[in-house]
Amino acid sequence: ETILLLKKGYSIQNIAKLQGIGISTVQRIKKQFINNHLK
Repeated sequence: ETILLLKKGYSIQNIAKLQGIGISTVQRIKKQFINNHLK
């Protein structure tokens, strides 16, 4: 779900608020997502 929000162009702060998770968590998910996509 977090990745869907990233794809829609939501900011990391907005996603963290919407998902009830920390900003660092969103950044970690984003980094993993980008790494998986480049492989």
